[in-house]
Amino acid sequence: MMNTKKLKLAFVATLFVLSYGCSSTIEKADIPSSANPTDEVSKLESDLSYGRSNDFDILDRDDFNHSRDRLSEAKKKLRENESRDDVLDELRYARAYYERAKTLSTERRDKIETVLNAREAAWDAGVERFPSLADEWKDTDNEARKLASKDIGDISTDDVKDVQARYSDLRFQAVKMDYLGNAQAIIEDAKDNGAASKAPKTLKQAEIDYAAAENWISANQSNPSQFSSDVDRANQSADRLRDVMAYADKQGSSFNEDSAIQLVMQDERIHHLDRENAQMMDRMDQQHSKLTDAQRQVALQQAIENARKEFKPSEADVYQQGDKLLIRMKGVSFKTGKATLPEKADSLLDKVQMIADDLNAKDLLVQGHTDSTGSKKVNQALSEERAQSVADYLEQKGVDSSKVRAEGYGDSSPLAPNRTKAGRAQNRRIDIVITPASEQL
Repeated sequence: MMNTKKLKLAFVATLFVLSYGCSSTIEKADIPSSANPTDEVSKLESDLSYGRSNDFDILDRDDFNHSRDRLSEAKKKLRENESRDDVLDELRYARAYYERAKTLSTERRDKIETVLNAREAAWDAGVERFPSLADEWKDTDNEARKLASKDIGDISTDDVKDVQARYSDLRFQAVKMDYLGNAQAIIEDAKDNGAASKAPKTLKQAEIDYAAAENWISANQSNPSQFSSDVDRANQSADRLRDVMAYADKQGSSFNEDSAIQLVMQDERIHHLDRENAQMMDRMDQQHSKLTDAQRQVALQQAIENARKEFKPSEADVYQQGDKLLIRMKGVSFKTGKATLPEKADSLLDKVQMIADDLNAKDLLVQGHTDSTGSKKVNQALSEERAQSVADYLEQKGVDSSKVRAEGYGDSSPLAPNRTKAGRAQNRRIDIVITPASEQL
């Protein structure tokens, strides 16, 4: 009969297997003993970020989670100054699990590509921002994982359609809550406070307008311009319901809904007139400077057009940013993880220097941006170094160093979702913002 000590040891061993999986089922990755643990941690953090962006946590959750957990253990040991070998050993397992997750995810992706696209659309709609959707999001992810783990012959079309539809509904719910969440809360609060008996007409109108907006959102989720007027009407009706109910609370037994509606509408007209008067005063204040502004805008547009002529479409785009020119460099492509300016960038930056001289630039800001792959700390440093490389070159070409600034923004200002390869490529960029001297415009 097993004694107490042996039982405890067996229990600990069982917990270890449940936590990490049986280590003997996977071969440790080849990370040399001379490797820098801190560098290896940073590399794996970057890879796990890439994996999450590419749905590894859906396509092979077990290996992905094992990799993440082993990485956490390695970081803990690193913080506690445990031996290099112990830290690297955790990282070898973490790396091995990650590589297997990457391989299996690549093999499984095609099986549920349409499901993953629906999931990405829901994610982009901001589903994770709404706690009320968290349970359904989690359950739907679990169903997607089950599909991914099946052999292709065992996946039914109905199962795929069902999971895809659930993600689509989550997307709809997120968009609806974005635009109608406040109206819904007002209506529910009014109903809880007796609106059905106190203000039935106002409540009914609010519910009708809300339902109409909801239907328009359902039919046009990707095109807010198609439902914006209906959303405005729904929110206005909800606000009116709230104000009518406020009168009901204030007037008590003497409350009359029709009279309250008239009072609320009168208040709305007064507020509308106040806004119109304020806007009219603003227009009068601005009238004096309108001609000057118009002339300045014409000059700025001409400067932008001249700058655009200097670049091929594959080299750069030129935009207006307020009273500035923004040159979005396409041809300045740094090597992965490097900040050394590529030689082919010289001719493009020479054009930037010429444009800055023509405009007698009083300020030239070089902005470095990255995608979200990798840790924020690494991305921030890399964006700063790349921006500084461009700024140094422009100063060497004669741009006054007192007018040149370099700033890195890391992955904080994406132009597109980082969940797609095309989006990440668009987010890795150098922007150059030129402020012309006022006399040039």
